Amino acid sequence: MIDHKKSTLLATLSVGCVLTLFIAVWASGLWVASDRWGIGDWGCNTARLEAIRATVVEFGQWPGNNPWISGGLPLLGNPTLSLFSIPGVLSLFVGAHWGNQLAILLLIYIGWAGSWLLSGLWWKETWLRAVFSFYIIANPALIHHLTGGHLAFPNFYFLPAAFYFFLRWSDDPWSGLKAGAILGLAFLHSLAYMVQYAF
Repeated sequence: MIDHKKSTLLATLSVGCVLTLFIAVWASGLWVASDRWGIGDWGCNTARLEAIRATVVEFGQWPGNNPWISGGLPLLGNPTLSLFSIPGVLSLFVGAHWGNQLAILLLIYIGWAGSWLLSGLWWKETWLRAVFSFYIIANPALIHHLTGGHLAFPNFYFLPAAFYFFLRWSDDPWSGLKAGAILGLAFLHSLAYMVQYAF
């Protein structure tokens, strides 16, 4: 006979596997079209990430300027990109194109994990938590902006985990620090749009 904790863990892992499959299929366009930049702002933002990568990796310099666009454009003047963001770090290792795509996939997983934790504060039923998490990662407005290459919008994927820790402040004395660390990651991901609008 399987006890309650094991059955709950099994249900959670099952839902996690199903959602992982959904995320992999939903985001498959990120790696299927590996020979194209994408539509909308994808090309512009990926070119900036490539400028950051080339400046650091090939020239060993701090990426303060982008000499390849408009005769010279300050990279740090664009608050939608950061060397210390998830796309920025991944781009250093696998290139701008794949770094950008893998970062979006990783951010989707971060949004799912945070949503799963947050929903556990309200519901114990696995299916309710799954529906909530699914809605957060497949938010139609967010999908619209992701397909357009608006790289500031994945900041929303940090919010469920931040709210989870904020709401646990009476149970966990370190929850404020944990929420601050997550919001710091959001701030490093993109200084523009979502950080200001959300906070």
